[in-house]
Amino acid sequence: MTMFDRFLSAYALTEVGSPEEQPGDYQTGWQELMGAHAGSTFEGGLYRLHTRTSRARAMNEISAGYPDLAQRIALFGYDWLGSQFGIDTTAAESESVRMIEPGTGEILRIPMSFVDFHNSELVDQRDAVVAFTFFNEWIAANPDALPLAPDRCVGYRVPLFLGGRDELANLEETDLWVYLSISAQLLAQTRELAPDTSIPRIRVD
Repeated sequence: MTMFDRFLSAYALTEVGSPEEQPGDYQTGWQELMGAHAGSTFEGGLYRLHTRTSRARAMNEISAGYPDLAQRIALFGYDWLGSQFGIDTTAAESESVRMIEPGTGEILRIPMSFVDFHNSELVDQRDAVVAFTFFNEWIAANPDALPLAPDRCVGYRVPLFLGGRDELANLEETDLWVYLSISAQLLAQTRELAPDTSIPRIRVD
């Protein structure tokens, strides 16, 4: 028996990661799950756990869009859409999980602990957390795409915060790091614009 039996029973392990990497110990259960499954892929890429290296790289790529994030968020996982999950180290443990969505540009508060997020929210609220039904629709349209490699995601061609539609036609498989970086740069350049503002030019470095 482990602290994460419910999560591990509900999410099939598709690809074993790098358990030799030992990230920090940010909260109850962190060492148990990350120490054994860092870098692992579950359900064909529906959900993945970061390694120490990928955590740092993901934070670096999104930093342009969320400049204060690195001071308080410890990333631990990400989903097929490139959304990043982390612990807010300034919050109470029971209210500490955050979801950073590159497609919408939003940071969502999930009032749960690291353990409860995996055993409860990911298991009982799959649609709300990792867009499970949307994932299956995308798989049906792209049956040869699985499993998603750790450095791949399915991103929005036009981000939702720039008026893109939340539909299959607006999705494409892409490099995770490029997608996070471009989304963050676009967000940084458009965050203060009023709704319906015409955008004549976007610069991506």
